[in-house]
Amino acid sequence: SEKIGLQAANLGSPAGGPEDDMLHFGQLVDDHDAIDALADKLISAARTAAVTAAQCRALLRVFTRQLRTHIDAETILLADDAATRGNAAFHAEVRAFNADFAELTAGWRSYLLHWSEGAILADRTGFMQQTTDMMTALKLRLERESSVIYPLAIKAGLISPFL
Repeated sequence: SEKIGLQAANLGSPAGGPEDDMLHFGQLVDDHDAIDALADKLISAARTAAVTAAQCRALLRVFTRQLRTHIDAETILLADDAATRGNAAFHAEVRAFNADFAELTAGWRSYLLHWSEGAILADRTGFMQQTTDMMTALKLRLERESSVIYPLAIKAGLISPFL
């Protein structure tokens, strides 16, 4: 029942001005840093025998919530719609990014469904390997967002370069 939700977040303030709805580069990077740190904690927990399967699963739930919150905020930015079509480079990158992300999302859902507390307890080595692989893939996605998607979005006026 833990899924990555892809619903758009309500980013506007009561004032409702166009700038109120704009994503901010600094906040997105802060989100990435928090997700990256949680990914490292999860990899470490998976590798540490003293960390119980229940503790690993609890940390995985925390990670999932943080990731879901970030993805919900980004949904507006990564929508493959008319807003991105005004900038061909950004539109092409978003389409490629979304195609790659669909694959990663399928792997993520499978990972979450498989690694229950019981499965972690039964196959700690498998959990360690798959957690390392999945967290690495997610961290690479975050890096691609920061280094490719966000600069193009700033140039296209879809992200504020400020806090």
